[in-house]
Amino acid sequence: MTLDTLFETLFAPLKLRSKSPNTVRLYRHTIRSFSRHLGRPATTDDLTDTTVALYLSQYLAGGRSPHTVERERCTLLSLWRWAARRKIVETWPDIEPTKCPQRVPEAWTEEQLHRLFQTLAHVSGNIGEIPGSAWWTALHWIAWDTGERISAILGIRWADVDLRRKYIICRAETRKGGATDRLYEVSAECVTAMKAVRVMPLPELVLPWPYAKTYLWQRYATILRRAGLPSTRTSKFHRIRRSVASHLEANGGNATEALGHSARKVTKAYLDPRIVRRPATHERLFRPA
Repeated sequence: MTLDTLFETLFAPLKLRSKSPNTVRLYRHTIRSFSRHLGRPATTDDLTDTTVALYLSQYLAGGRSPHTVERERCTLLSLWRWAARRKIVETWPDIEPTKCPQRVPEAWTEEQLHRLFQTLAHVSGNIGEIPGSAWWTALHWIAWDTGERISAILGIRWADVDLRRKYIICRAETRKGGATDRLYEVSAECVTAMKAVRVMPLPELVLPWPYAKTYLWQRYATILRRAGLPSTRTSKFHRIRRSVASHLEANGGNATEALGHSARKVTKAYLDPRIVRRPATHERLFRPA
């Protein structure tokens, strides 16, 4: 049986019913990538330690990041273990995890955030019927006041917004995990920014994006460059989320609770130590010379 058939007819309907479309997309991407490596459609017979390990090694050698390779490993092994439990394949995987370097989290500084918001106010053109400057400004105020991921922000509906009482609800269906709604109280600046994107007739979404999803990241990279800020893969929308976590912690808040993380160790990967500063080693030691 091909892995594509296994996934589409059995695994996805039984295991991914309640998962996000992005999760399903990532599984399909992994199966296609594995098949390209083999030069033919991958089958259940290809689920061997040697074959999968060789694929992962070549994927890493091709310039992919260790984190991307590890995601591929986890995806394939999830499908493989499920097939083994169902007796579709006889062997179980035994492939070591990919070593992934833990990088220092990077957030925007206060000065960088001011520069970014100033640049947003001068974005030209329209996004649908909404002025570009208003659309991007509203997105960033919502991101700053909620700390939410970009998918949840773009999924906010006007039906879930109370501008008078300054509340926003991000529905579970648009949030990572898809399990829990989150209610946020937002600032007066955020309310003003959302009022600026209201057009008639009122669309379903607060921030409709009428273009391809990939174009969103391209446009954002242009805005970041105009602000004189890095526009690398790690400096896109999730950097705002890390900035919220870092500045909140630096001012005595609880980023784990604010971001809805399941454990403190998850939050630590969001906290920029240059913002959430602890006394340096040398500050606690006497000067021997």
